[in-house]
Amino acid sequence: MAENRVNATSEQIEKLISLVASNKQIVTRRSLGTAKYWNAVANELNALGPPIHNRKEWKELWDDYCGTLKDQLVDNYVKNKDAGKYPWDLANFTPLEKRVIDMIHNHLSHLYRQNLNLSRKRRQLSAVLEIVVTDIEV
Repeated sequence: MAENRVNATSEQIEKLISLVASNKQIVTRRSLGTAKYWNAVANELNALGPPIHNRKEWKELWDDYCGTLKDQLVDNYVKNKDAGKYPWDLANFTPLEKRVIDMIHNHLSHLYRQNLNLSRKRRQLSAVLEIVVTDIEV
């Protein structure tokens, strides 16, 4: 069965990331935003041209983009480590993806500083991102 995925142009993805990055509540996922916020996002992204989506679809695209990126990051780490390569190499990621990785890392680091009880998977992902972002900065 084929999935009904929301698609977007690279220009729309870049704009979406910029809009989300400017809204700390969305980045930290304390809130996925109000309908009013996502309507404004949808209007800005739809103004860039087809494809045109409603607020729910743009919100879903953001969530899918982050989830896919997290999975790719973990897979990249495992493949590099198994191949005897430097496990934190992000050469396969675009600058835009690296920006989102950094946003996710900052969010997870913030949660650790607050000593919140995280699931095992999130703790593992945070550890991976901590080392990855530290290596990017060096």
